[in-house]
Amino acid sequence: MIMEKIINYFKTIFKHFFGITAIIIICFTVNLNAQSTFSSERLERAIISYVKNINKCESSVEINQKIQEQRFTQSGVQASIKHQGDLTGLCKVNIDFIFGNEIIRSIEVRIKVKLFANVPVATRFIPRGEDISAKDIEIRKAEVTNIDPNTVAEHGEAIGKKSKNGIPKGSIIKYSDLIANADVLVKRGDRVQIIHYIGNQMSIKTTGFAMSNGTAGDIIKVKRDNHTLQGFIADDGSVIIIRN
Repeated sequence: MIMEKIINYFKTIFKHFFGITAIIIICFTVNLNAQSTFSSERLERAIISYVKNINKCESSVEINQKIQEQRFTQSGVQASIKHQGDLTGLCKVNIDFIFGNEIIRSIEVRIKVKLFANVPVATRFIPRGEDISAKDIEIRKAEVTNIDPNTVAEHGEAIGKKSKNGIPKGSIIKYSDLIANADVLVKRGDRVQIIHYIGNQMSIKTTGFAMSNGTAGDIIKVKRDNHTLQGFIADDGSVIIIRN
């Protein structure tokens, strides 16, 4: 439509000045620089997609800097994202801009990545030495950014084990929190031998009842004659109490 108007305009001019209607062939040569452009939003989306594909689990990605729009005079420039190390916590990625087989520009982008997974979580505070039942655990989505996935106990593996230390409510249950039943030397309510030491000399041997479960080296409380005492479990299952 615009071309037709231009032609008609020139026809009018020729007719006015020369008294003729001329057929005019107009050739426009437009010299546009070929370009490739990568907007900030496009690069941010590419980074987020890249991180999620690499980590293979639910994650949130925060871009910790302003990414400038990248412009190139060449057309057909491609962007390639790469990284070193783990994409967790505070880390960075590099974006290479490639034309042909040559990297013509590279930028570094700082990011913060949080990872989430469905893991076993304590539904209540589980005291040390207590048996862990199914109602004490629920599978819940939690942040696992700084947790080695190999240390997280499987739901079925935690049930029936004993708490090695007190497990706070809402905490992710790890293998280090558990005592296998076979490792328990003393169970709550067991009659145990109590050996008192004063300095390096053995004082007396008595018996009492364990107030919690434990394994060798654990410190537990025992009850004897309505008195509560505290000592550590020896390899043979006796409770050693040392007094200075």
